[in-house]
Formats: sequence, C-alpha cells, structure tokens
Amino acid sequence: MALISWPLGGAFEKRVLFYAESPVKVAMFRPIQERLSADGRVGVWFAGQLLGSQSSKVMARKLGITGVKPIHRGLSSLARFDALITADYELWSGYDKPFAPIAKTPRVQIFHGVSVRNGAVQPSMTQFARLFSVGPYMTRRFVEQGIFEADDPRLVPVGMPKTDRFFDGSLDRDATLEALGLDKDRPTIMLAPTWLRRSPLTEYGDALLEALASGPWNLIVKLHDKFLDARYNQIDWIGKLAAFGARDGCAVLLDEYDAVPFLWASDLLISDLSSIANEYALLDRPLVYLRVGADEKLVTQYPRLDLDTWGQRAGEAVDSVEACVRAVEAGLADPGARSSFRKELGRDLFYNHGQASQHAADAMNGLLGLT
Repeated sequence: MALISWPLGGAFEKRVLFYAESPVKVAMFRPIQERLSADGRVGVWFAGQLLGSQSSKVMARKLGITGVKPIHRGLSSLARFDALITADYELWSGYDKPFAPIAKTPRVQIFHGVSVRNGAVQPSMTQFARLFSVGPYMTRRFVEQGIFEADDPRLVPVGMPKTDRFFDGSLDRDATLEALGLDKDRPTIMLAPTWLRRSPLTEYGDALLEALASGPWNLIVKLHDKFLDARYNQIDWIGKLAAFGARDGCAVLLDEYDAVPFLWASDLLISDLSSIANEYALLDRPLVYLRVGADEKLVTQYPRLDLDTWGQRAGEAVDSVEACVRAVEAGLADPGARSSFRKELGRDLFYNHGQASQHAADAMNGLLGLT
C-alpha cells in the first residue's frame, strides 16, 4: 500500500508519465504523445535525465519537448499515474520502492529500436503490462527465448511510430538539406553507427571520416548518443567532429536526436549493427555496413546477438576505408541492388508501416479504459 502520494494538477480523466534517459527515446514517444495530448481527457507528464542530470525541466528544454509537463524523477515516483510509458529497458530503481505509487502503475514498453543485437529481448521485460512490439521478428525472438508465449496479450503488434513520417508525405528532402547548408543537387550519404565498446569507428574512424568527407557527395554524420557522452568514451568525439562540421558538403548532427528527416534526405546509409539501418531499409535505399564480427566480447555484451537471420545482409559489409568508399560508389550507381531483400527485412522487422502511431494510441486507450 502506498504511504505517500504527490498531488498532480489538471482536470484530466487519465494521467500518463513518460520516462526517458536519453534523447533518442523522446523521438520514439513524440508521435504517441501527440495523439494522447490531443485527447483532452489525458494529461501527459515527463521525467528523465540527460547526460546524468536528473532535471526533467532541463532535458525538456534542451530537447524541445513540448505538450507535456516536466516533473522531477523523485516526485514522479510519488505521484499517482494511470500508466508509465518508456523506451528504456531498465528503469530507475526508485520506481520499484514499495511505498511509491509508481511501483504499482502499469508499465508500457515502446522500445527505442529493433536491432539484431536483441538487447530488448530479456526476461526483465515481463515487468511491463504492455510491450508495443516493433515487428514479427521481435515477437518471435521473445517467444523463442521463452520469455512470452505466442498468444500473450502483453505483446501488442504496434510497429515503430517514429517511422510513420516515411509514408505520410510530411518530409521534405530539399528543405532538410538546405537547412544543413548542403547542396540539394548532390547525392547525400549518411554515416550513423551505433555505440559499441569496440566499434569500427574507434578502429579506423579518423580515416573513414576523412575519406567520406572528401567524396563527390554530401556527408551527414549522426553518431549514437553515447559517442557524445564523456562517461562512455576516451575519445572526444564532439571535438573531433567539429572540424568536419566546418567543411563544405559535410554536416555533423550533435543536437538532433530524431534521425528520420535526415534518413529521408539521404540516398545511402552507412551503419553497422544499429537499429537505424533497419529503419532505413523501409525506404528501400542502398545500405553499407561497417562489418562487425561476433567475437567473444560482443557476444558477452549481447548474448542474444543474431547475425544470421538479417544481420548485415541488406547491404554490402565492409571492413576497411577503401572498401567502404567503393561500396558507397557502387550503391549510388545501382540503388536497386538488394531491393527485394530490404523489402523483406522491412516486412519482418516492422508492423503497420505508416500507421504505427495510431496503433500505439489505440493500445494506450485500451489500457487506460478510454474509448
């Protein structure tokens, strides 16, 4: 039984808390939040931390989070909500304190990506009242690992709401490139690797950045959030990338946490094991992978790593700077290569193309008891 309850204002029939510990999680929630906030019966609050700071107001201001009410993480644990939504796989331990009302609040997992690393496929997911599964592949993995039964009602086939804009006509390639100071008449490639303890970028990143920035194309660089967090890196990536951001034909994204408009503006993507590569496959455009092998350290870090089903097969996998440049040239010259494989990947990894946000909102209304 809760001993304390922090009062929340507003004449709302239902109250929802969104919790995030990094910027990319906000991109996942925003399309759902827009639908929830449009319903006058639902109030949405936000608690989170950015680069270790526990100020929800600071995070909301820096990331431009609007339409929600920031609340300190500690106070959020003491308030009464009807649902807690997150894309984090492990929540702050304070949310499990038995005296806190939040400990008994139904939890909804919306996931922050779908990667063959399968970091989301873990037994701790059983704490959630609903899991908005991204695609058939994710659902199968949960079942194959014995975490859920195939007909478990907690697994809801939703998709990835943030990618709905790939299909609704709202994105403008030329406007995005012009805003970055890039020539819209040149082909555009994007470098967007995930963060790994031993990443291809840490092995030959300097030479790769130089080669890509010197090519006959625009280059957009979008690193995973963790590359920009000094707690995880010995390399100062912000300082290193500053010089490339100042070069003609090159744009470095440090403050943009939603990659969707920039994926739309790109003619080819270079990645590795990141979910962003799978998201880009929905556009059926060329992919180049920085090859990552299943060595002992990687398998220890990601025990459910699956390089066999989809892995790095939707594009050419390279293990050197020279091979990467050649693969980029080949991909731009023949963008239709491997198209059928990319389409098959998109169908297996994502439910409800273009309609995921509405499916998520409907599932939330069902959980909240709203029609």
